[in-house]
Amino acid sequence: DYAINLDVDIMSNSWGGGAESEALKEAIARAAEKNILFVAAAGNKSNNNDVISHYPSNYDLKNVIAVAAMNSVEELAHFSCYGRN
Repeated sequence: DYAINLDVDIMSNSWGGGAESEALKEAIARAAEKNILFVAAAGNKSNNNDVISHYPSNYDLKNVIAVAAMNSVEELAHFSCYGRN
């Protein structure tokens, strides 16, 4: 909500790993209502996020983009989570 009040365009969120939170999902949805993009780290456990959810990157909201980590040769980093969706 702080970032929403600052009227930002993009929120960069290189964190995660907690359980699903309805309060956080609602906050991200409020950002979506203001057309704010929410960029979230895909995670660092080598999981397929389509099988094992990681939050906040797995919230099914129109403004969430999950970003995986790459290595020095532009391949998926060995530790990065991933997923088609």
